[in-house]
Amino acid sequence: MIPRVIKIIEIKGFDVTVLFNNGKILTIDFYSWIVPRAAGKNIYTQLLKENIFKAIGCNGITLYWPDLAEVTLLDGTIQPAEFDLDPLMLYEFASSKQQFVA
Repeated sequence: MIPRVIKIIEIKGFDVTVLFNNGKILTIDFYSWIVPRAAGKNIYTQLLKENIFKAIGCNGITLYWPDLAEVTLLDGTIQPAEFDLDPLMLYEFASSKQQFVA
């Protein structure tokens, strides 16, 4: 079964505790994941801003930040887009709290 993020349980600073579809509740330390990727004015640098990071959402599959990325349409128009992460990457990066939902 491919892990999916069902819901966000808690956000403390840059630690996000989530429920996965296999019943595991895991905490993801985003700070240690974001900092090595933040350079200049890239998307990761934006995520280090608390007000932007706290806009994190869950769509029942993964975690995302609304309107943090941009896409260029075929006509050249630039439009805001979600920045989402691979749920398998999130699952592997998370640190387990060893809790299970019955």
